[in-house]
Amino acid sequence: ADVVVEAYRRGVAERLGIGYGTVRAANPAVVYLSVTSHGPTGPLRNDPGYDPLFQARSGLMSLTGEPEGGPVRVGGSVVDLGTGVWAAAGVMGALMERERTGKGRHVTAALLDTALALVSYQMTGCLATGEDPPRMGTGIGMIAPYQAFPCGDGGAVMIAGGNDRVFVRLCKALGVDDLAARPEYAENAGRVADRDRLAAAISERTRRMSADALLARLRERRVPAAPIHTVSAAAADPQTLATGMLRRTGHPRIDEYVDVALPLRWDGSRAALRRFPPRIGEHQAEVLEGDESWPAVPSDAGRVHAVPRAAAGPGERASAPQAWPRSFRTEAVGQLVATAAALGTRDPELVGESLAVAASRCDPAEVDELLLLSCFVTGFPAGLAALRAWADLRPADTGGLDEGDGEEDAAGKAVGCCGADGSSGEAGDPEARVRRGEAACRAVYGPRYEALMAHLSGLHPELPGLVVDYGYGALMSRPGLPLSTRELCLVAMLVPWRADPQLRAHLRGALETGASAREVEAAVLVGCAAARSAGRDGEEAATSAAMTWNSWRRSRREKASC
Repeated sequence: ADVVVEAYRRGVAERLGIGYGTVRAANPAVVYLSVTSHGPTGPLRNDPGYDPLFQARSGLMSLTGEPEGGPVRVGGSVVDLGTGVWAAAGVMGALMERERTGKGRHVTAALLDTALALVSYQMTGCLATGEDPPRMGTGIGMIAPYQAFPCGDGGAVMIAGGNDRVFVRLCKALGVDDLAARPEYAENAGRVADRDRLAAAISERTRRMSADALLARLRERRVPAAPIHTVSAAAADPQTLATGMLRRTGHPRIDEYVDVALPLRWDGSRAALRRFPPRIGEHQAEVLEGDESWPAVPSDAGRVHAVPRAAAGPGERASAPQAWPRSFRTEAVGQLVATAAALGTRDPELVGESLAVAASRCDPAEVDELLLLSCFVTGFPAGLAALRAWADLRPADTGGLDEGDGEEDAAGKAVGCCGADGSSGEAGDPEARVRRGEAACRAVYGPRYEALMAHLSGLHPELPGLVVDYGYGALMSRPGLPLSTRELCLVAMLVPWRADPQLRAHLRGALETGASAREVEAAVLVGCAAARSAGRDGEEAATSAAMTWNSWRRSRREKASC
């Protein structure tokens, strides 16, 4: 690779074996980019970070807002986007240097550094004077008039009187030549010192005109000004349309799809759109091809509001179906598939109902594993909520850990003794429960333990602790979900997400691991029932899943006939 980019929390890349030292040893010419939160040094170097946190920490938020109001977050994610721009500049510089020297570089970008750079001139002014700059609304401390002014139609116009000549033209445009003639307003320093009275005098004139009329007059007099648009108004602005930044493209699924282009041109042309934003799980199969460590499941990139309940009359709340298709080998398998379909909808009430039934019909270890899978399929927040609901429902395991048990046996009993509710003999000693959970994880995963924990940390920082604390790492040493049942559950869980490429993969996986064609079809139907009750989006998901199943089954028949 010419460039390697990582944006993990500190230490994760090293635990995964892809840290700078390891990559550079294999490829000395590599340009390695680390995007960090607070940078590689300092007391907060291990902390995560988000855009508004750095707007707050850098002082940017204290500068934003009206003088009489409180601090305000900048509407756009300026720290996130700015860090990306600085990171790209750093990589380009390192690549240019490599052309001359043949040596790679480790480039580090930090969200905090970007935020501090965004307030660079306010920061230098503060350090020079010892005074914090105040909030000034749309104004700026060093130039006047340089702010938004009200208009008679309720709108406002941003006017930038950036120098003495522009100020004179502004006064002529507004018919207040006497302001320009005042000695105290002859230079910017005097106007800044008396900014409030000056702004009041200008506002008195701008209120006599509509925003459009004022803009036309200022443009005629060559005074820099702009309307204060809403986002929709900005999209419809003739200048926006002329730039080509908004492009209508032939999206395969979305009519009248508009893409926001890169804000750059090369020889007058913008970069072509090579791929549309992916559907949930669209590229998982090609990315994870050959990697069977984890099921290919979608991220939390979308949200489906679906309730897998039987049809209801007008004004009635649909109820959960109690009798699933009898195509499944056992009632327990059918209930696991039904619970998976409920998890796929992310409907808290239905998930609770399904888990309550599963608690009486299914092996708790199988539900444990299904809940862990849901963390990946439905997104970690939804999966974690389901895990916590299960913690109150999970039957206690009567098996205990004896001092003479070996590590393998300890792993075999860890799910019960380190149960999801933390009870069963060790509720008063959470540290002991965590130690046993970690021992169970290590016993099951062996050398893969550290890599597993790093993988889980990359998905969500709370997930490794959850796995260890609840003892789910021991699942593979207990009966757990048979492979065919796991695949059937994933089929039912994926239907509401419209993850058709992955659904196709798990349809094949279910048959290859021993599920019957009737079971696979039943799992699709259960997932469709879950999705369809959600309304329009659910109907689309059900139709999509049914078409995927039918086309895949037809292709299998054609191959068999050949």
